[in-house]
Amino acid sequence: MWEFIQSLFLAKLLLLAGPGDFASGTHKIDLSEPISAISSGASLRLDITGMVPGEHRSLPASRKWIEQTFPADAIRATLESSDGRKVDLSFEGSSSWEPGSIQLILSASAGVPKGVEFSSVVLSTEMDLKQVTLTWANYRH
Repeated sequence: MWEFIQSLFLAKLLLLAGPGDFASGTHKIDLSEPISAISSGASLRLDITGMVPGEHRSLPASRKWIEQTFPADAIRATLESSDGRKVDLSFEGSSSWEPGSIQLILSASAGVPKGVEFSSVVLSTEMDLKQVTLTWANYRH
């Protein structure tokens, strides 16, 4: 019950990086404030709206474009705490569509441990990412 109340009142999206470009490879993002999960369903959201060609902006077309452009596990991230704890997240095909926003969801297979303060994110991508934003989505899934 406490987790539900926390997620109801403490849920938030926090911009971590962007908009900007990430070339294929690994990029460390040191956070100005640590992040932590209020539930295991916390995730990273990569807003790729700026990359989606105009003719693929409808829901069915963008789904197909994402499937063709972003293979599962082609984008990964590691949350790192100052005491050396690490949690791996990856894109496995989940995405979110809202008016004016198309996001890839990077999640941890076993969930994100609650109460750990992460001070950096290491983003690894197998393709160039253009004009994207990286957001911490912290709420119950």
